[in-house]
Amino acid sequence: MFLLIFLPAFTELLKSSINMDSKSQSVCHVQNGIFIRQRDFYRKYLYTDILWIEADGSYCDIHFIQGNKIIVIHSLTQMEHKLPSNIFVRIHRSYIVNMHHVDAFVGNILYIGKKRIPISNPYRQQVSLCFDILEESKSPFRYKKQTCTKDIPQAGE
Repeated sequence: MFLLIFLPAFTELLKSSINMDSKSQSVCHVQNGIFIRQRDFYRKYLYTDILWIEADGSYCDIHFIQGNKIIVIHSLTQMEHKLPSNIFVRIHRSYIVNMHHVDAFVGNILYIGKKRIPISNPYRQQVSLCFDILEESKSPFRYKKQTCTKDIPQAGE
Protein backbone atom coordinates (compact mmCIF):
# COMPACT_ATOMS: atom_id res chain seq x y z
CA MET A 1 0.00 0.00 0.00
CA PHE A 2 2.83 2.38 0.88
CA LEU A 3 4.54 1.71 -2.45
CA LEU A 4 1.36 2.32 -4.42
CA ILE A 5 0.88 5.78 -2.96
CA PHE A 6 4.42 7.00 -3.71
CA LEU A 7 5.01 5.10 -6.96
CA PRO A 8 3.45 7.78 -9.21
CA ALA A 9 5.48 10.49 -7.50
CA PHE A 10 8.66 8.42 -7.85
CA THR A 11 7.90 7.79 -11.54
CA GLU A 12 7.48 11.54 -12.16
CA LEU A 13 10.72 12.26 -10.32
CA LEU A 14 12.54 9.66 -12.40
CA LYS A 15 11.14 11.08 -15.67
CA SER A 16 12.16 14.62 -14.74
CA SER A 17 15.71 13.50 -13.86
CA ILE A 18 16.02 11.68 -17.20
CA ASN A 19 14.88 14.83 -19.02
CA MET A 20 17.37 16.95 -17.08
CA ASP A 21 20.20 14.57 -17.96
CA SER A 22 19.37 14.71 -21.65
CA LYS A 23 19.34 18.54 -21.53
CA SER A 24 22.67 18.75 -19.71
CA GLN A 25 24.29 16.49 -22.32
CA SER A 26 23.47 18.80 -25.20
CA VAL A 27 24.26 17.72 -28.75
CA CYS A 28 25.66 21.16 -29.56
CA HIS A 29 28.54 22.35 -27.36
CA VAL A 30 31.35 24.74 -28.28
CA GLN A 31 34.53 22.93 -27.28
CA ASN A 32 37.30 25.22 -28.45
CA GLY A 33 36.72 28.23 -26.22
CA ILE A 34 34.87 29.94 -23.41
CA PHE A 35 32.51 32.89 -23.60
CA ILE A 36 33.17 35.70 -21.13
CA ARG A 37 30.74 38.53 -20.50
CA GLN A 38 31.97 42.01 -21.36
CA ARG A 39 29.42 44.69 -20.53
CA ASP A 40 26.36 43.82 -22.65
CA PHE A 41 27.70 40.92 -24.76
CA TYR A 42 29.64 37.67 -24.48
CA ARG A 43 32.99 37.36 -26.24
CA LYS A 44 34.56 34.04 -27.17
CA TYR A 45 38.13 33.37 -26.05
CA LEU A 46 39.85 30.35 -27.55
CA TYR A 47 41.45 27.88 -25.14
CA THR A 48 44.55 27.88 -27.33
CA ASP A 49 45.00 31.63 -26.66
CA ILE A 50 44.92 31.32 -22.86
CA LEU A 51 48.36 30.84 -21.28
CA TRP A 52 47.55 30.79 -17.55
CA ILE A 53 45.02 32.00 -15.01
CA GLU A 54 46.14 33.62 -11.79
CA ALA A 55 44.02 34.08 -8.66
CA ASP A 56 43.77 37.58 -7.27
CA GLY A 57 41.45 37.41 -4.26
CA SER A 58 37.92 36.71 -5.50
CA TYR A 59 38.99 37.70 -9.03
CA CYS A 60 41.08 35.93 -11.64
CA ASP A 61 43.51 37.36 -14.18
CA ILE A 62 43.41 35.45 -17.46
CA HIS A 63 46.69 35.87 -19.37
CA PHE A 64 46.69 35.49 -23.15
CA ILE A 65 49.23 34.59 -25.78
CA GLN A 66 49.00 38.12 -27.23
CA GLY A 67 50.39 39.53 -23.96
CA ASN A 68 47.14 41.02 -22.68
CA LYS A 69 45.04 39.96 -19.72
CA ILE A 70 41.45 40.29 -18.59
CA ILE A 71 40.03 40.21 -15.08
CA VAL A 72 36.96 38.12 -14.29
CA ILE A 73 34.84 38.04 -11.14
CA HIS A 74 35.20 34.32 -10.48
CA SER A 75 37.28 32.33 -8.04
CA LEU A 76 40.05 30.08 -9.31
CA THR A 77 38.00 27.05 -8.24
CA GLN A 78 35.06 28.23 -10.35
CA MET A 79 37.40 28.73 -13.30
CA GLU A 80 38.88 25.27 -12.78
CA HIS A 81 35.41 23.69 -13.07
CA LYS A 82 34.57 25.66 -16.24
CA LEU A 83 37.75 24.82 -18.16
CA PRO A 84 38.53 21.48 -19.84
CA SER A 85 40.74 19.40 -17.54
CA ASN A 86 42.62 17.82 -20.45
CA ILE A 87 44.11 21.25 -21.30
CA PHE A 88 44.09 23.27 -18.07
CA VAL A 89 45.66 21.96 -14.88
CA ARG A 90 45.81 23.53 -11.47
CA ILE A 91 49.43 23.58 -10.33
CA HIS A 92 49.19 25.86 -7.30
CA ARG A 93 46.48 27.37 -5.12
CA SER A 94 46.90 30.55 -7.20
CA TYR A 95 47.51 29.19 -10.71
CA ILE A 96 45.90 27.17 -13.47
CA VAL A 97 48.00 26.71 -16.62
CA ASN A 98 47.35 25.67 -20.18
CA MET A 99 49.63 22.64 -20.38
CA HIS A 100 50.02 23.04 -24.15
CA HIS A 101 51.96 26.28 -23.55
CA VAL A 102 54.47 24.96 -21.02
CA ASP A 103 58.00 25.48 -22.35
CA ALA A 104 60.03 23.94 -19.52
CA PHE A 105 60.04 22.98 -15.87
CA VAL A 106 62.82 22.70 -13.34
CA GLY A 107 62.14 21.35 -9.86
CA ASN A 108 59.01 23.08 -8.66
CA ILE A 109 59.04 25.90 -11.23
CA LEU A 110 57.16 25.75 -14.52
CA TYR A 111 57.95 28.13 -17.39
CA ILE A 112 55.54 29.61 -19.91
CA GLY A 113 57.72 31.91 -21.97
CA LYS A 114 59.66 33.96 -19.42
CA LYS A 115 56.96 33.62 -16.74
CA ARG A 116 58.01 31.47 -13.79
CA ILE A 117 55.05 29.74 -12.13
CA PRO A 118 55.47 27.71 -8.92
CA ILE A 119 54.22 24.14 -8.65
CA SER A 120 53.08 23.42 -5.11
CA ASN A 121 53.62 20.00 -3.53
CA PRO A 122 49.97 18.85 -3.53
CA TYR A 123 49.84 19.28 -7.34
CA ARG A 124 53.35 18.07 -8.26
CA GLN A 125 52.42 14.46 -9.08
CA GLN A 126 49.42 15.50 -11.16
CA VAL A 127 51.59 17.93 -13.13
CA SER A 128 54.29 15.34 -13.79
CA LEU A 129 51.67 12.95 -15.21
CA CYS A 130 50.81 15.53 -17.88
CA PHE A 131 54.17 15.19 -19.62
CA ASP A 132 55.91 12.44 -21.52
CA ILE A 133 59.44 12.65 -20.14
CA LEU A 134 62.66 11.15 -21.42
CA GLU A 135 65.66 11.28 -19.16
CA GLU A 136 68.83 12.90 -20.38
CA SER A 137 70.37 10.93 -23.19
CA LYS A 138 74.00 9.95 -23.16
CA SER A 139 75.99 10.26 -26.31
CA PRO A 140 77.22 6.96 -27.75
CA PHE A 141 80.18 8.89 -29.18
CA ARG A 142 81.92 9.74 -25.94
CA TYR A 143 85.58 9.86 -26.62
CA LYS A 144 88.63 11.65 -25.44
CA LYS A 145 89.77 14.47 -27.56
CA GLN A 146 93.01 13.27 -29.15
CA THR A 147 95.55 15.09 -31.19
CA CYS A 148 96.30 13.62 -34.54
CA THR A 149 99.80 12.13 -34.75
CA LYS A 150 99.76 11.63 -38.50
CA ASP A 151 99.84 14.37 -41.03
CA ILE A 152 96.55 14.74 -42.84
CA PRO A 153 97.17 14.37 -46.55
CA GLN A 154 96.22 17.41 -48.60
CA ALA A 155 94.18 17.12 -51.74
CA GLY A 156 96.34 16.32 -54.72
CA GLU A 157 99.10 14.51 -52.78
